[in-house]
This record gives sequence, structure tokens and C-alpha cells, in this order.
Amino acid sequence: MKGNVTANELFGNEEVESNLFQILNSLIDGLNSGAKDLPLDKLDQGIDRMLSISTEVGTRKNRVEAAENRLKDSTIHLKTMLSKIEDVDLAEAITRLTSEESVYQASLAATARIVQPSLMDFLR
Repeated sequence: MKGNVTANELFGNEEVESNLFQILNSLIDGLNSGAKDLPLDKLDQGIDRMLSISTEVGTRKNRVEAAENRLKDSTIHLKTMLSKIEDVDLAEAITRLTSEESVYQASLAATARIVQPSLMDFLR
């Protein structure tokens, strides 16, 4: 999306009478010479053009900001979903670890009772 405008778009083409700078120069010359026929209507048109272009640029800016806000919201939502999938439930993990440790200790104790080492096993 184009975010800027050229000087010709904003102030008017230099070769055309609708150039705002030429209009201002004509207005200054007319005021200095005391002329009664001043190009005020062209000045109004130039100001209207500047306001119109300013409005267009502001609209573009608002659209870009709205898209940026939607992207930020989507990022937060996706991070929340990823966190729910990947993060560990600490209470569940500790309970599981304790349970598995108890099973391991019980299996070691049972194995130690089943396989009683003899004096010959130590001497080998």
C-alpha cells in the first residue's frame, strides 16, 4: 500500500495553473498591485485538494494500523494456544514423577529380595 504522495499530487503540477505555489504568487502579485480580480477560487480548490489528499493518507494510515493490531492480536492468540499445547502442568508432572519414583523403588526392593547374593557371588 502506498503511504505517501508526491509534491505534484499535493500542490499541483508546476506547468498547470492549479499549482498552489503559482496561485499564491498570483495572489501576492494581485494584492501588491491592488487588483480586484484575485484567484481566491483557485486557492480554495488547492486547499480542498490538499485536504482531500490528507484524508486519503490518513485513511491509508488507519487501515495499516488496523491490520497491525489484528496481527498483534493473532500473535497473542497463537502464543496462548501454543502455550496450552506445549507447556507442562507442574502439579501433574510432580505427581507423575513421584509415582514413577515409587514404582522404581518398589521394583528395586523386589529384585533385591528375589536375587539374594551369596558369598560365592561376591568372590567372583
